[in-house]
Amino acid sequence: PYRESAWRHLVYNKRNRQVVRIDEIGDSCLELPEDHGIVFPGGYYLESGESKHFAELGHDFAGFRLKRQIRAPSGEDVLYVFHEELSGRYALLPYNLIDRSIGSPLLANGYARFDDGRLLLFTPELDEPARLHTMQLWSSPFCSDEHAAAQVRPEGLLGRLGNAVLVRGLAELRQLARLAEDADTRPAYERLIRLAARSRDAYPWLAEAEAGALHEPLQEIHKAADAALQAYERLEVQRAQARQAVDHAAGEVRELLSQTESLLWQQPDDFTRAIAALKRRRGELVGLAEQPHVDEQAIAQLDGQLQDTLRRVGDRAIKFFSDPAAFADLRSGLEQLSSEVEQAATSAALRPLAEQLDELAESLDGLSELIAGFEQTDAQARAELLAATSGLYADVNRLRSRLKQRSEGLVETEQGLEFGAQLTVLEQSLQHQLARCDTPEAADEGLARAISQIETLEGRFATQPRFAEELVQRRETVLEAFAARREQLQAERNRRTSALRVAVERILDGVPRRVGRLTDGEAIHAFFAADTLVERARHQIDQLRELGENVAADELASRLQALKEAGLRDARDRAELGTSGDSLALGAQRFSIERQALEPVLLPGPEALQLQLAGTDYRRQLQWPEAERFREVWTQLLVSENADVYR
Repeated sequence: PYRESAWRHLVYNKRNRQVVRIDEIGDSCLELPEDHGIVFPGGYYLESGESKHFAELGHDFAGFRLKRQIRAPSGEDVLYVFHEELSGRYALLPYNLIDRSIGSPLLANGYARFDDGRLLLFTPELDEPARLHTMQLWSSPFCSDEHAAAQVRPEGLLGRLGNAVLVRGLAELRQLARLAEDADTRPAYERLIRLAARSRDAYPWLAEAEAGALHEPLQEIHKAADAALQAYERLEVQRAQARQAVDHAAGEVRELLSQTESLLWQQPDDFTRAIAALKRRRGELVGLAEQPHVDEQAIAQLDGQLQDTLRRVGDRAIKFFSDPAAFADLRSGLEQLSSEVEQAATSAALRPLAEQLDELAESLDGLSELIAGFEQTDAQARAELLAATSGLYADVNRLRSRLKQRSEGLVETEQGLEFGAQLTVLEQSLQHQLARCDTPEAADEGLARAISQIETLEGRFATQPRFAEELVQRRETVLEAFAARREQLQAERNRRTSALRVAVERILDGVPRRVGRLTDGEAIHAFFAADTLVERARHQIDQLRELGENVAADELASRLQALKEAGLRDARDRAELGTSGDSLALGAQRFSIERQALEPVLLPGPEALQLQLAGTDYRRQLQWPEAERFREVWTQLLVSENADVYR
């Protein structure tokens, strides 16, 4: 497209996405082994982006073309032979797969290669014919296959693997080392991770001790590269965020400058708001400049634009405020607010007026700062502007004081009406809660709700001392009322629990006597399952639990269960010892069972009074001297009849 006579030859690197111009590949070009890159008469270019040009050493490689390539039997080196037909010169470029480099080129008018790999070169000295020629003999690895086969193979790991496998492994390890030193981009880190994983998997012999146990270093390189890639990604995210923040700030600055230029500059607020916005934006830029990875030069340019705009607005403000009519709008606004304050009938109507007054005061503050910053004006003009501002400040303060006075008066009146209504609601709520309290716990909950209502009222009417004092008295009244109600409920509960406990104990006292009449276990089970009194005892035990007397309820329930178990044991014993409930079997003998209670009976004896157990023949003479005085009436059964007088 530029009418050039020479062709351009370009090399595109897919890995780093770069294009390099190398015109030498136009004469001859060949791909290096294992995708290492390309070689051409004047040098080479590797896939990593590394290149070398031997023309910089003063050699001319124009017209050279590839003659042949010779691989060393070891697989480590490749010799590229280029030939220039017109002059007959040769250029020998030996490439090492492990180092991935070509040493100094060997230039000669001719060469010979021996079986042992030695190279004999006819080195050029002069372009003119001569009888004597300088020759060089070089040792090289490019011997013949027969010579290499005749050599003694090494033992151990190297002998088992062979040169080809060993060379490929060492080449990848060398490349891995280079990448580890030079990696600074995402593709480089990703390639380092892939190459470390491939080397570990493709060459398992690296784990052997003879090879240096390189598996662990490869694993560490893999982990380090992965961590570096993650850190690089985080860094890229931070850089992108920084660029986005700078772009966003630039857009806001452009918008602000556009808005500033579009103002009519007819009101003091136009100047104060514009200057405040410009200063605020400059402060944001200062904070943005402290963040990492931001473009400080771009931020400095934005800040310079803001400074220039501030200077122009300041010059325009000087001209505007030099006119006495510049403050007319502020005075008119203050007069309007003063009239509305006097006409307001409620405190709610004063709130928007207070906000408008704050806005006027804020504008006045900005105006004062603006005037104080007029360094380019003379002292007399600045003094006149400050005097006008001082008068406006005095008007604002007077209006603020009047607004506060009006607000306090209206609030006191409104709160008085509201406070009376709230107290009425509170009284009704307290009566309702006291009536609903049927347990001490309910009384505690009602007290908590009542106190919460009072605290809400205290927070609402805390500004009025009279209301606060009234609420303190109401709090004390509520505490006393609920305390008395709780005490009453607790006394009722205690009486109720005491009555229930006595009733249950009375029932349990009669259970052993009733159980003793039962003859077998089934009857006892039926008794404890269906007896009315036992059911009543269980119900009363449940009532004790509902009243919170869990200890007493558990004690009575355990006693009832113990009575049942004792009755069952007695029934088993009676079944084992007797055939019925009225006799006791001891072997072949049967003995009647006396169920009459053992009670002492006082009976007269032949010599003295005797005590006899009812139902038995057991008697014991009583030593009672006082009874001898009444011996004559020992046998008298009735007070109205004796041995001499009939009744």
